[in-house]
Amino acid sequence: MEIKHLRLVKNIVELGSIAKSKDKLCLTQSALSYQLKEAEMQAGTTLFVRSNKKLILTAAGELVYKSAADILARIDELDRGIREISRGEKGIIRICTACFTYYYWFPALVKKFSELHPQVDIKIYPEYTQESIQKLQSHDLDAVIINRPEPCKNIRFFEIMNDEMVAIVPPNHEFAKRKFIRPTDFEGKNLIIFSKPVDTVFVYSKVLRPNGIKLSRIYEVPMTEAMIEMVASNIGIAVIPSWIAKPYVELGKIATVRVTSKGLYRSLGLAFLEKANYPIYYKTLIEFLKENLVDTAAN
Repeated sequence: MEIKHLRLVKNIVELGSIAKSKDKLCLTQSALSYQLKEAEMQAGTTLFVRSNKKLILTAAGELVYKSAADILARIDELDRGIREISRGEKGIIRICTACFTYYYWFPALVKKFSELHPQVDIKIYPEYTQESIQKLQSHDLDAVIINRPEPCKNIRFFEIMNDEMVAIVPPNHEFAKRKFIRPTDFEGKNLIIFSKPVDTVFVYSKVLRPNGIKLSRIYEVPMTEAMIEMVASNIGIAVIPSWIAKPYVELGKIATVRVTSKGLYRSLGLAFLEKANYPIYYKTLIEFLKENLVDTAAN
């Protein structure tokens, strides 16, 4: 039995006759009568009987009508969903971050975005974190939250924020009174980082390695609070975004100092495939992150 037959049975029952159904279904009465015969032939039994010029459902007709109501509702819902997706109003974004530490604040952003835009389903894939760009290029991901990457084939980067990375030290540290520290000031010092490998750490790849700086020891500390405590205890120096450091500076636990005279800045944003045809809700996500990332992450 075809969908058109289900619609016909449903309309006959709800409108009362074939004649009253013709306008809604945009067919002549004779065409609808033929469709009803088709439906009964496919069902192998009658679906209606005439009684006092009315069409009354048979037992088989009752079953078809009940099923039609459910099936057609699901088909209509499917049609609406497809239209919403085709117009870029509804869909899925498969995403991960390029740094494990971002997962401390990213889920909170996803929750807030989902409350505002329930038609967009954001699926997070933390297992792709260390191969995020490769997974983007292989179409396993739709977007990656990442520091501005090196020029990469087919990758387009949308900046969300440009924040300054600052060194954090104890308030009584010799560096605390300086306006800035030089790359050579890290020589022989302990560096505290969120996660290895160290080559992926921003200050190391942009400042320390290019200047041939040799560190005494590298501590991997994935928790912000633990990192702050280690710095406050003068175990090592860390370099983190200024907005992460700010509340701890206000508490008097640490002091901040610029890295190099010009400062060390990091561009954080979303990476997409260059030639992909992205729906409009991707732009909605970018604008949302621009407006909410700093406050949510800091909290």
